[in-house]
Amino acid sequence: MHYIIGTSFSITSKINLSNRDKRFKLGTAYKLFNIVKKEEKYIYKFLGSDRSLIECSFMNCREGDKFISVLRGEKLPDYDKQEEEIAVIED
Repeated sequence: MHYIIGTSFSITSKINLSNRDKRFKLGTAYKLFNIVKKEEKYIYKFLGSDRSLIECSFMNCREGDKFISVLRGEKLPDYDKQEEEIAVIED
């Protein structure tokens, strides 16, 4: 899990919003408010500066991280590669 509760971002006109993202409003700041595992999905709750509450469901935390990284305009580290490098060092 790369992003934790309290992670914040603002929606700017530079970000391409997909169908799932359209619930987020341009010019509004959001904070990751809560993450809950419900059955086989992870529910991410975002609180907007306008007091809106948006819930998004993901199959795993990595999928949630990718979603947030797009909204923040960031690139995630390649954790798979890092784990492989650590395994080589340990051998």
